[in-house]
Amino acid sequence: MRLINQRTGVEGDALKLLYGVANSESADGSWIDLMRILLSYLQDERPAVAKMAWDCLYRSLMVPGVKIASRVWKECFEEIIYTLDDRSRYVEYSLVATRFVMDGSRSHGTTKDTRDMSLYSTTLLSKVFLYNIHTLAELDCFDDLWLNVLKRLATKLQTPHAAQHVEVYETTLHSLHNLLVVMTADGIFDQHANLLEMSHDVIRTICPHVMQTLGGRPNDDVARDDPDIGSGDVPSDVGGLDHSA
Repeated sequence: MRLINQRTGVEGDALKLLYGVANSESADGSWIDLMRILLSYLQDERPAVAKMAWDCLYRSLMVPGVKIASRVWKECFEEIIYTLDDRSRYVEYSLVATRFVMDGSRSHGTTKDTRDMSLYSTTLLSKVFLYNIHTLAELDCFDDLWLNVLKRLATKLQTPHAAQHVEVYETTLHSLHNLLVVMTADGIFDQHANLLEMSHDVIRTICPHVMQTLGGRPNDDVARDDPDIGSGDVPSDVGGLDHSA
């Protein structure tokens, strides 16, 4: 921690070391604690440190190097992934408010930074849930966890894509479609009474205009087993880790 906090010139190497420990057997039950540490550096005043912390955290969540128990994933969603999503929405709302004060416009146009944050948030919400769906299904609170993830994704679809960044809208719509298809195919909705109906209620309440689209998209484009971080849904220009793993 001291090597990261002080301006020693080796902050990046120290974060990489922390990432390595978090994703090795030596973590020994402290994985979530190390994720909290990485999260604490995301808003560091040093851009290089914040960027490296994000890269380490993102890769740790997407492809953890150790087996993570269901209760730890629950903590991860509540303390890490939801926090990141809340921050992305706060940044976007702040941008909209600033534009309104300056020029009277309520435009939802996004800068590259806010677009990237929204994309990262969508990817973490959907893919971390998708990749660990059967582990998460062991939780007594699985229904609540899923409905929270669903509400967060649906909120990103609240504004028709013509009024916001098309890439964010389309990525979120595709991610939500994948989740619904996989949960149906794997029998998740069959195992949890009324969960499908509650899911439809959430969508109808928050973004009813996508119901027909979600129901009519083909099933052959579901991407559930591709943990490639450097392509697809999100930009690949973060950090300095080796992305070939």
